[in-house]
Amino acid sequence: MSPWMQDAEKTGLLKLLESREHSAASREEFLRTKMHLEAIEAQMRAAIAEERAAAAKLAANAAVKNVRYLLATAVAAGLSAAVSCL
Repeated sequence: MSPWMQDAEKTGLLKLLESREHSAASREEFLRTKMHLEAIEAQMRAAIAEERAAAAKLAANAAVKNVRYLLATAVAAGLSAAVSCL
């Protein structure tokens, strides 16, 4: 085989190897980015869950206050009715 064919063969092989290395590096970068984005997504989901839990707690507290108010109003109305009967 002539020297220029050997060089062409070597260069083609070298280019192929470089291309594969570049592809491998690109895949690694893609996987790192994907993992990073997945971690961010998990953090966002956790934050949303915390916000929902806090909103549910506030709603429960408001409901308890409403029940207390209704109970106090009912007791006051009952006492008022009892006093008016006397």
